Amino acid sequence: RAQPPPLARRNSMQETKTIFARSDVRSASFCAAPGEDLGFNFENHFEWNGKLGSGSFADVWAVRHKTRPEERYAIKVLKKKFKSRAERAHFLQEAQLANTLPPHAHVVAYYRAWQESMIMHVQMELCERGTLREQMAAEALHLPAADSTVWRLLREVACGLAHIHEHGLIHCDVKPDNVLMDGSGRYKIGDLGQATALASWDEHEGDARYLSLDLLESNPSAAADVFSLGIMMYEVKSGAELPGHGPEWDALRGGARGAAGSNAGPAPLSGVDPALFNLIRAMMYRRAADRPHAAAVALCDPGPRSG
Repeated sequence: RAQPPPLARRNSMQETKTIFARSDVRSASFCAAPGEDLGFNFENHFEWNGKLGSGSFADVWAVRHKTRPEERYAIKVLKKKFKSRAERAHFLQEAQLANTLPPHAHVVAYYRAWQESMIMHVQMELCERGTLREQMAAEALHLPAADSTVWRLLREVACGLAHIHEHGLIHCDVKPDNVLMDGSGRYKIGDLGQATALASWDEHEGDARYLSLDLLESNPSAAADVFSLGIMMYEVKSGAELPGHGPEWDALRGGARGAAGSNAGPAPLSGVDPALFNLIRAMMYRRAADRPHAAAVALCDPGPRSG
């Protein structure tokens, strides 16, 4: 089995410099020691190409390599300064977890992290075609004509999740904002900011619209990610915004929290391929043990209905 490339780690709190980097990246400055002339300097390497997005914790920018302009990346710039090594380690967790995974076609690649003025920067693969959320706003994915695209979306994201699960991690934040498309239209799972090793899971915050009851009740498993993928696909095919609380939120999870509940899942969506809907409903089962594994979802055959 392929192993992830080793990381070159640095420890100084104050200097502007690389914290870690993949050793298979070409630039010598990725692995330069602190204070050396080849030490990493963002402005010497990249030019800004515009902001891709902004959230509560970070801004994400597109950049281009100055001497190899065919190379483009995404840079996440955290908004909060770290004040201690413990805080810095917390901010680094996303990139470090990503680098425990061997490279995969459906998981966004992470390349390097550095500190500048005690602000963390993370260099990642650029997905030029944006997020699934943006695609949903621009295209009518809920219509039957889009079923072939939706089946491919489901299989590719499930394939990425299966890879994450195979290596002992859970994502904990599967939603349209965290599914991206590269220049060829291939779907990739991004933003591992809430991801964690299953063996060391602690309380994590995610988007309530996509969380399973079992995760909210502190019963983490890979099945929680499968639920999130299922309810995301339900949102794609319903064309309606998911609730963050209330009776409809409960109904999508088989009944009120704390009640025995039903494993039947949501009512069928009009006009949706029954094979696709039945798979979505199975992924949304209330009982985690009854949901299919991500690897099984990735192998599902859409059949002739999707074209």
